[in-house]
Amino acid sequence: MSSLLILASIFAIISNVAGFVYNSKCLSITKLFSAGKGYMEAKKKKVFGEVVKKKTSPIKKKEDEGEVILVDNLKVRKIMVPSLMEALDAKEMFYYEVCDWTWWDEVSTNGAVGEASATTEGNVPNKAKEIEKKEKPVYVFGSFTYGAKLWPSCLAVALGLVRDKDLMKGKSIVDVGCGVGLVSFTAAALGASHVAAIDIAPLTLKLVEKTSSELGYSDIIKTQEFDLFKDTPLPPGDICIFADVLYTKALGRGVAKRVAEAKERGSWVIIGSTKEREGRKSFMEELVLLGVTETFEKSDRNDVPVTLSEIGWKSKYVEILEINRPKPE
Repeated sequence: MSSLLILASIFAIISNVAGFVYNSKCLSITKLFSAGKGYMEAKKKKVFGEVVKKKTSPIKKKEDEGEVILVDNLKVRKIMVPSLMEALDAKEMFYYEVCDWTWWDEVSTNGAVGEASATTEGNVPNKAKEIEKKEKPVYVFGSFTYGAKLWPSCLAVALGLVRDKDLMKGKSIVDVGCGVGLVSFTAAALGASHVAAIDIAPLTLKLVEKTSSELGYSDIIKTQEFDLFKDTPLPPGDICIFADVLYTKALGRGVAKRVAEAKERGSWVIIGSTKEREGRKSFMEELVLLGVTETFEKSDRNDVPVTLSEIGWKSKYVEILEINRPKPE
């Protein structure tokens, strides 16, 4: 009996020692794994942070390298567009955009102070502010414009023109809300006979004129200050383009009326927009009221991807609507 008790005691001791060793090893392995995981996470954060910095701050890097000029006392940078250079088989294709962060912060928060446009119903600044609160029109003051930088639809439409290069040669183009002018430069590169680059903001027109001069298109591209809310007719053109101009509800309705105007006179109309634009819905509603039946949903180009790593774009998706598109001969 005593032998059995002794054996049982020995077994219990061995079991306890084995359990202790096992648990110690598991604990050590767990600690080692946790430490390794923590190290990898720390390393990942460090690397990721460096990558993000490079992709989200390309302008500041260029500023440090001294590749910035002043236009109207604002910092402006030149951006190359490799996808268009390749598509056009051109040595260079670029545009200028404002990279003055202080200015962008001010206009994004408060709106720039300048001469009120026709959207103010009589050029009354206080009335402009009331309208801004209700519908946030894109142009409350003449000196501020979203067009001082590139937007995805402009690149998508420009690449679309290259796809239709056989239809561009010798044509007259109207680039409505031309912004930095990338669509205009592309049309000129494709052999357009005349390009009217129109916008409400004098600043963007200066950027277009500068780039146009450097690219050698000054004889083809002519800028014009234009407020689409006024009664002034659109300049004549075989092709009328609206790329990324549906920023607000009010502007969406205004653009719809101009699209109907261009359609009525027989122009080939091209509209580019991203789905999230605030003015997209009001634009489509107004088109219906004006008797225009074409829609983005019916278009065969409603998910066009564009990338531009030079300014941090990985992949942006754009809708392109065409009206009065020429039929193949």
